Amino acid sequence: MLDPHPRHENAVYYRYRGAPKPDPGVLQAKKIRELLRKDRQRLSFNASKSELAELEESKADLEERRLKLLAAARRLGVMDDYELVALSGLQRETIRKMTWGVRPESVV
Repeated sequence: MLDPHPRHENAVYYRYRGAPKPDPGVLQAKKIRELLRKDRQRLSFNASKSELAELEESKADLEERRLKLLAAARRLGVMDDYELVALSGLQRETIRKMTWGVRPESVV
């Protein structure tokens, strides 16, 4: 009987070993980017309706969350300062001053 898959002596065969695992730093950076984008949109939206106390509370919560995200991103080193500036809408020095000494919690 003939072999349905003949093998050649010097042939190199490929064996599928599954998809490569993504780099954890890349995954953390992606998650931080998404959260900072959402928070920036919410903060800019809430800044126009600041008369209401309810919106002020949610704005304060969002600002606290943004601070923790920025601190986590800087501590992990997954994004540079310029990307954080673009995502947060804050100046580079402002971010550095805000995050100085802040311990990031498990936000990511």
